Amino acid sequence: MKKLFLVTFAILFVAAFSLMAFSADVCTIEDLTASYPDAQSFIDGNELLFVENGVVMEKFTAPEPLPLPRIVKDRPVHVGYMTLGPIMQVKRHCHQALIEVAHRGWDITYYEATTPMKMREAMDNAITANVDAIVITYWTMPAIADQMVEARKKGIGVYVIDTELQPGAVLSSTARQGVGAAEMAYYMLEDMAYQGKVGIVAMARELAERERRDVIEALLKCYGVEVVAIENLTNQDTQMDDGFKWAQNMITKYGKDLKWLVGIWDGLGVSCANAIEQAGLSDSIFSTGMDGGDQVFSMVRNTQGIRCIAVQPYEWYTHMGFEAIQQIQVDGIPVLSPESYVNSGRIIFYKQVLVTKQNIPDEGTIIHTLWSNYWDDKYSQEQGTEWWNWQEAGGPYVMGQMDTMAVYATDVPELNK
Repeated sequence: MKKLFLVTFAILFVAAFSLMAFSADVCTIEDLTASYPDAQSFIDGNELLFVENGVVMEKFTAPEPLPLPRIVKDRPVHVGYMTLGPIMQVKRHCHQALIEVAHRGWDITYYEATTPMKMREAMDNAITANVDAIVITYWTMPAIADQMVEARKKGIGVYVIDTELQPGAVLSSTARQGVGAAEMAYYMLEDMAYQGKVGIVAMARELAERERRDVIEALLKCYGVEVVAIENLTNQDTQMDDGFKWAQNMITKYGKDLKWLVGIWDGLGVSCANAIEQAGLSDSIFSTGMDGGDQVFSMVRNTQGIRCIAVQPYEWYTHMGFEAIQQIQVDGIPVLSPESYVNSGRIIFYKQVLVTKQNIPDEGTIIHTLWSNYWDDKYSQEQGTEWWNWQEAGGPYVMGQMDTMAVYATDVPELNK
């Protein structure tokens, strides 16, 4: 009898010890079954999911198995929103995030950082605060990769918006950046009559910028257009000044033989356009943008150095990140299930739109007009709601009104607690 007691005690001790590796606030099979009655049979039929000591585990987001994010039923979801700050086009993400939390009745805490050290500090703070979900936009992902896994072990969902995947992230919502870059390259090649020299400037620490850079370079070379320089900047805080100086040097060196200065995102496109304008060569050298915001939209309309823009559906990216939180951590829909947005690849895509002087909407136009086929998008069909018409936090971004739209919870009365 004593031996049986000791064996039983040892088994219970091992089970309890293994659970100590994770927070108690993770997704249990009991939690999941309450929302998804067929949870156990679905898990049994999926080799990437399993139950260990009552905790639902997955083995497709990281080298080691991780618990699914906690399910929140009895209170508002608390989102930790990781951002570079409301700078330029990032404001569109921030504004859509406000619409999302206001519409859903959730809470949000902001964590701003522009350096890897500050990003790690912010992640530590969010994990200590035990937020329910962490949403990351445009951070230096390798610097916080271990913290993403740490957050997941505590039951915190981690979602990345138009940002490079790392182990632990449940989902990334983005566009096929190389496709948008290719469309822009073909447009500019025709505009240049397949002649002239090209320079490219990028912040190559981001996957999206590397995709754009490499596709544009490859297509230009295919058509015999010379890429005379590729500049990969490294300093986030000084990149626009650095890009301007680089463009000045390029113009000085090549003059009118230069036809296209590729700023691989809008900020660098503006830097190049400013250098072109200062040199008085706006009629012979052009820049481009990739992202989309008031400044570059205005420059396209007024022919101020920016020839075209590959506009990103930032609002869709952000919405789908929050919709994934809703699915996984509120509705209790298991990842990888037929109803889930999360597949084993962990990336969902929408498309960019190439905007030129010929097709750019007027100021006062809602940004969603550029994607008039949202309703054909399978994700929107599944939701059964026109999320692009949600009016919380002042409603959708209106072109020409970026400076006045809400970007933080303090801008929205119902969120200003």
